[in-house]
Amino acid sequence: MTEREIFWPPDLIMREAMALHRLAEHLETERRAHGGVNTSTTAAPMLLAFAAELALKAWQCRERGGQAPDRTHDLVKLFDGLGKDARVLLERAMPAHPDLLAQLAPVHAGIRGALDVNRDLFETWRYPYEHRGLIAETGALKTALAAIVDTYWRFVPPNAPAGSTIGPAGSGPKPTPPHRQG
Repeated sequence: MTEREIFWPPDLIMREAMALHRLAEHLETERRAHGGVNTSTTAAPMLLAFAAELALKAWQCRERGGQAPDRTHDLVKLFDGLGKDARVLLERAMPAHPDLLAQLAPVHAGIRGALDVNRDLFETWRYPYEHRGLIAETGALKTALAAIVDTYWRFVPPNAPAGSTIGPAGSGPKPTPPHRQG
């Protein structure tokens, strides 16, 4: 094995991304239930960003036939490292929605915009004491992660999960999908 070969199949990497998302959602639920909305935590946004990173890397590994993904935490670089067809599919899954009153400036910047706003969230939030005023747009990142995972699973061969357990931002996890019969 060389340094750039991977040991896990892309689908397992995607499942790990989904597990990290569930953990981030659990931490957010616990924070709201017991600490109030003003209680600060860096764990949930950091795990959410890491989940998005792994999801994009799983997709890259799948496209590359199991070869290693790009070696970066930057979500936009990972998105841009996908093939053109994958980027188009993801942009359709989470398109930008223009605000007609604001001269067609996007209200929701679409998947690339959501990733751009949070492109270095994982690296930055790992060491919060080194930064002032950390801000994360987790709603947009949750929606982007759902689009990545759901679109990815459309390409899974028969007898694999039909969809993700990630719901749209704010909706919480969906039940685990049934397996298709081959």
